[in-house]
Amino acid sequence: MTNPPAHIESVYMCFLPFQSNQWQQTGIHWIDEEIEHFYHQHDIELDVRYENRRLIGIPAGNPKRYTMEDELMLHDRIRALHIDTALIVDLATLNHYMDVSGLYWTIKDKWPHAEVLGYHEELPAPHVEPNALSEHDMYQLLPLTYHDYKVKVTEWHTGTRAKQVVIVLHPDLIQPALLAATRETVVLTVAYDNQMSEARRLARDGRLVALQSVRLAIMNDLIHYGLQYKVQPLVLDYLPSDNRQITLYGVKRSSETALKYRMQNPHYTLFPSKYRQLSVLSYDYFADQFGETFTIAEMTHILPLKYQVELIHEIITVDKV
Repeated sequence: MTNPPAHIESVYMCFLPFQSNQWQQTGIHWIDEEIEHFYHQHDIELDVRYENRRLIGIPAGNPKRYTMEDELMLHDRIRALHIDTALIVDLATLNHYMDVSGLYWTIKDKWPHAEVLGYHEELPAPHVEPNALSEHDMYQLLPLTYHDYKVKVTEWHTGTRAKQVVIVLHPDLIQPALLAATRETVVLTVAYDNQMSEARRLARDGRLVALQSVRLAIMNDLIHYGLQYKVQPLVLDYLPSDNRQITLYGVKRSSETALKYRMQNPHYTLFPSKYRQLSVLSYDYFADQFGETFTIAEMTHILPLKYQVELIHEIITVDKV
């Protein structure tokens, strides 16, 4: 009768360049032996156990010639791992050849208590703080939905005069939105159960409109609210989890920026038309109602945290949304 494998108590994760002479030894005898064996055998993957410890070596190609896509693939590999024990991540080899700040953010976001070797930075804290809204405030914000649907808005700000308004429609985007916000940003985070709706309501512009969905009705109300600050609101939402593209409505981006942030549609411009007579809420309805005064960013879960923060910060500052 064979004994069952020992319970794993700790995991050591490192990144292995294609060429063995690019790898920096760890100084831990059993780990260095396993990695040398990996290179000698020309193995593709390294995932081994030693007593109650586990070693994961992630193939890292040639970090001397990394493109942005190469780095993003490493983020994908990291986020696909399921580790619930003590974890050490060794970034020393990669840090010798490339900027590992984005990887560090991804690691600390997924495993906050992981020990990271070879690189360290203090992750930023949000500038804005939450402010609870009264029922009266909620109705003023959401006249199309508040009384009939489960919708709650939290307002985040510093009290400084707002120069940006960011509307967050997905809970997973709250963290990057708050980290991207400046002291002059108002962030509105929305909790709601989306559903299709055939209800008809009198919108703020006096038109009787079909809501079509709770999501669109919330967007209509909060874009209108954001425009009262005399700024261009930014709406953030996620596409379905299997979608691998970002679409920006209302903001143009260079091809270089589009590649960096995995945008497939970096400048899908919404434009108003005097020939449309729309009575159902939609992006085109918003364009007709508000003009070119807002941006909708449909994000993707596969974009790493640091680059989500960078992209959102760029939109609300560079474009002065």
